Amino acid sequence: MSGADRPVGLALGGGGALGFAHVPILEVFDELGIRPAVIAGCSMGAIIGAAYAAGRSGREIAGFLHGLRRQRGDLVQRLWRSRPRAVRELFGPMRATAGQLVAETVLEAFGERLPQTFEELAIPLRIVATDFYGWHETLFTTGSVREAMAASMALPLVFRPVMIGGRPHIDGGILNPLPFEHAVVEGGVLVAVDVIGGPMGRPGRVPRRIEAMIGSSQLMMRAITAEKMKGPIRPDIVIEPEVARFRPLDFRQVDAILAAGEAQKDELKRRLGALLAPRVASG
Repeated sequence: MSGADRPVGLALGGGGALGFAHVPILEVFDELGIRPAVIAGCSMGAIIGAAYAAGRSGREIAGFLHGLRRQRGDLVQRLWRSRPRAVRELFGPMRATAGQLVAETVLEAFGERLPQTFEELAIPLRIVATDFYGWHETLFTTGSVREAMAASMALPLVFRPVMIGGRPHIDGGILNPLPFEHAVVEGGVLVAVDVIGGPMGRPGRVPRRIEAMIGSSQLMMRAITAEKMKGPIRPDIVIEPEVARFRPLDFRQVDAILAAGEAQKDELKRRLGALLAPRVASG
């Protein structure tokens, strides 16, 4: 199969607000005239991927996110207010505060930009979440895409589990933060975008409890991804925007996180060009 004929599978990883860095990567596909054959997403990667699979361009999604930052009562503000505000809210008298927010209500801020069902998507989409009592991931490809997105983004510290099929589901990143094996296309090119990040700070500083908990989950997800990279299925291209300086709950840092993704555009164009030379040239 020639480079011009090879389909492209795209995997968008989880990372909370760090997932905004996915958007400039989607702009590369638009600029090169390449339409992914399939998109697999986790958490914020599932949300961004769903908007793109529904027919929104990368530029449209970026414009929407830029606008959200400036609008009162928008998604970014909702997510920022959703964060655990203090350790005492997680471990003190206000125990009901943490993990009781409803992910579905946050998705309402996207309005018609997000589809209702998988069947109406222009690009096939696969979303991963974690079956809490089943100890395994659940892969969603049909039915309610909003329900699947809500489950995939249900970070235990912030959102309550989402009931699907009578079973509670939580953040897909717990078991599969970068679901590239679900974006494999026979004879195609596999592109994965990793926005997991990781804890950063002065080595001599003891992290606060909430910081340690979220940082620990990032380390866990990095370890899972590293082990997956040793397996038989590996991406042809892995893009890692420099987002570690941000935190997964930094939803007000939209512009800066988008800029981190923007810095990776030329690298992705170069690497895709090497694998899809005739197709990219014509695009």
